[in-house]
Amino acid sequence: MRIAVSLFLSLVVSICVAFPHEALAGPEEGIFQAVKVIYESTDDMHETETRLSYQSVRKLLDRIVEEYPASDLAVRILLKDNIDGVDIAAIDEFLSTEPEKPAQVVEDPIVAAPAETPFDPAVEDESQGQTLQSLLTPNTVDEQPEAEAPIIEFTTPQFTEPAPEIAAAQPTASEVIPVATAATEDVLSLERQDIRDLQARLLVLGHDPNGIDGVIGPGTRSAIRAWQNSIETAPSGFVHTVQLVRLRQQSESALAVWRQNPDNERLYLPPPPIAIGPHNLSGIWRFTTNCGPNSRIGRTRIDGVMDIANQGGSSYAGRVRQSQGLIGRFSGRVSGRRMSAEVNWGLLLGRIQISGRIADHELTVSGRDSNRCSFFARKS
Repeated sequence: MRIAVSLFLSLVVSICVAFPHEALAGPEEGIFQAVKVIYESTDDMHETETRLSYQSVRKLLDRIVEEYPASDLAVRILLKDNIDGVDIAAIDEFLSTEPEKPAQVVEDPIVAAPAETPFDPAVEDESQGQTLQSLLTPNTVDEQPEAEAPIIEFTTPQFTEPAPEIAAAQPTASEVIPVATAATEDVLSLERQDIRDLQARLLVLGHDPNGIDGVIGPGTRSAIRAWQNSIETAPSGFVHTVQLVRLRQQSESALAVWRQNPDNERLYLPPPPIAIGPHNLSGIWRFTTNCGPNSRIGRTRIDGVMDIANQGGSSYAGRVRQSQGLIGRFSGRVSGRRMSAEVNWGLLLGRIQISGRIADHELTVSGRDSNRCSFFARKS
């Protein structure tokens, strides 16, 4: 039941944040819509499920305060107002109380002695078949030496694992941490430095993201899933705020040690991107085109040289010569760090479109062309 509640809460947050109501004033109102849906769903829940729901509500409220501190909604949350039916003061009071725990019945190995009753000499003890007189008369037949009194050892009762129904009432780590989805990660709006931080923390915990580059690729997804398995939560490969907090807590000390290495620090906090413009984009570029078996021209590799110059504004043009001796005309545009271009090889090969990105810290371009081949160029 609790797992189902967690899945429901994650779905509600994803839908309400990804598709906010048209009349809402800002993004924080979209998050609050998720709060309302979760809060109103707790009416018929058991105490344990209600606590889990309120914990999710409290995290969303804290997120509004943290990300939108100047908003009216954040101020009302801090004042613990009743906002549109959501009683924040009642939520905090509920979460401040200790959860009810089922009583654990443990069998005591020490059995209490029965209460003493007066002894009547005239009445024969039925259990022993003896009278007081017979107890007082020495036994002269087959007299045995007096036996030592047995030593009674008192041991501490050993508590066993709780019964299945008791264990089921105690939420596990995987049930407390909601499942992360693509939608919950999208609302984080992770910048490249945020992703570098995520990749570095995964690396120092033993989950290699296959590079610290600020880009989430298959290696990073695999590392996220491996870390999620280690904390016993659903290995979706995506993250959300709760998981990022947990990751930072686990990796803080190891990350500090890792960053003491200057090479690691440059990966974690690279220098600012180099400026680009006509002064450094114009000139000679050497390129390589690698085509696989699924490309339009089959498996092959083509090397060559481009000599381009600025034509005013963001436009560039020039000549291209490739390793097979063909000569073509280059024309392209640069917008930010994105480049789009066309190479006209004449009647034999026709026109080929190229799109790529100029690297942040070196004059290189990586991308693909319309033949489904990879393209890489470096300024000479």
